[in-house]
Amino acid sequence: MSGLDGHPQAVLDRLRAPELATPAVEAIRSLLQLCPAGYCRSSDFHDRTGYYARLFARGKVRAYIGYSETIHYGLQEIADTCGPSDGCRTPEQIAVRAVPPITPLGRPVGWVDALAISSELTEKKRHLAEEFIEFLTSWEAYALVLNPEWPAAPRYLLPAVVLSSHQSVLKSPLYQDFATAFGSRIILTADDTNTTLRGHGKALDCQLAPERGDNRWEKQCSPNSTK
Repeated sequence: MSGLDGHPQAVLDRLRAPELATPAVEAIRSLLQLCPAGYCRSSDFHDRTGYYARLFARGKVRAYIGYSETIHYGLQEIADTCGPSDGCRTPEQIAVRAVPPITPLGRPVGWVDALAISSELTEKKRHLAEEFIEFLTSWEAYALVLNPEWPAAPRYLLPAVVLSSHQSVLKSPLYQDFATAFGSRIILTADDTNTTLRGHGKALDCQLAPERGDNRWEKQCSPNSTK
């Protein structure tokens, strides 16, 4: 929906509408046509953490769309199990691009995980929790996951902070490309956004063709199903 235009209020208005935005549905259908039959909408493969990234790393597909941190599984696959004749990609052959918006005005939607401290903590525990959060969101912590010791692959977890001169400590080659691709994102802040998105997700799932061998569609979307 945000691929149509990047104005937060327009995106929220579409979320509150009872019907899905037709251009957005058609864009997803078009994208799914590029996917090998039996793969893209498989609940079994989705539940195998890192499966798609590993498939991409082994050269079985031309592109991989996923969360930035999940490319770790592909890079680790290359480091751990790929031999000279396996046809795997090298880390240097992997590049990062943002998914193109539907219109030139479109922008991606982003979100961050929140960290909270219970008001019932003792003073000592609250102080320890604050120290932990301060470290977890520091450039030092990001450097630990992005510049790991060999043979661990980097984890491209994007920070919820503005890039600064401190980013120079982050040596992983794809980091700047991920940050650039994600830099135009919009963050939506409205009541019940998560619930609304999940509702639209279920409606969208029923408008897309069911994946071969996946019986979820009949259970969730057929006229005779109970919801």
